[in-house]
Amino acid sequence: MTDLDVHVTNVGGIRDLDLEIPKGVTCITGPNASNKTSLLKALTFVMGKETVPVRSGADEARVELTVDGRTVTRTATIQGTHLHVEGEGWISGEDADALVDFASLLEFNPLRTAVRQGDDVEAQLKRPVNLDALEAERSEKVQTKRSFKRKLDSLGDVDGMLTKTKNELHTKRDHLEKLDAKQRNWRLNARNRLKVMRFESFERNKRSSYQNVTSMNDRSRIFRMLSSGSS
Repeated sequence: MTDLDVHVTNVGGIRDLDLEIPKGVTCITGPNASNKTSLLKALTFVMGKETVPVRSGADEARVELTVDGRTVTRTATIQGTHLHVEGEGWISGEDADALVDFASLLEFNPLRTAVRQGDDVEAQLKRPVNLDALEAERSEKVQTKRSFKRKLDSLGDVDGMLTKTKNELHTKRDHLEKLDAKQRNWRLNARNRLKVMRFESFERNKRSSYQNVTSMNDRSRIFRMLSSGSS
């Protein structure tokens, strides 16, 4: 249990009130018209109730609640015939109003009225709780839990799988480095082979040119010999 700090402005008969409620049970007593109900209504408003009595002569009511470092502030402003509420209540959701009504036990709270009139109390105790909605939510959470469990089971030994994956990655990197080295050697060998082929082609062309020149010289000499013989 933690101390509650409450600041109330213009709620019911309260003009301005700072109240610290310590740990444990706190009883607030006083004669009629001493604003006990106003304080309770201020608390129900800051907890999540959508209505609050604005002090006569004021245009705005304000309640601030601080518990364990968390502060919630709500204001209610009179705008014509309407009450404009700002700020999220401590309790939120579609059942907030009913839960706050149940917890606050104001004079005309349905539970107090049922006790006072001897009516069925069980129905009032169950009223804030939507059992069908709770059961649907429970079933959904159970299904989600089972789904997560199946996924975890399918993963098996996550640490072992991670180690195996890292080892496979290391092996593939080594293999890739070897392939890169082979590719570099192939390129180097290809360049060398190309140089050799170009050199051999040059030598063949050189020899062919030499042979052509020699052949032309031989034909020229033979032609001169024939020419001199005929004369």
